[in-house]
Amino acid sequence: MTHRLRDLFEIGRHPLVFEASEDLPGGSGWQLDRLRFRTGAGEPVRGFLCRPAVDGPVPAVLVIHAHGNNYAIGANELMRGRPA
Repeated sequence: MTHRLRDLFEIGRHPLVFEASEDLPGGSGWQLDRLRFRTGAGEPVRGFLCRPAVDGPVPAVLVIHAHGNNYAIGANELMRGRPA
């Protein structure tokens, strides 16, 4: 399954360079981090990491937003939602 996901998400074909993370206010029992990357072409990419405020292994869910060619929405869809 891991190889299939690597193919579907084209991992390795679009290299990202991690730049920084910033702790943001989370909620009760969870932490929110804003992440910044750069593509191989130098374009900025941002994302959010929502994680439980616990140590040890935990289940994970990957959310890939659909901006519908409206790049201003981007990763904010995870936190704010939007009508379909």
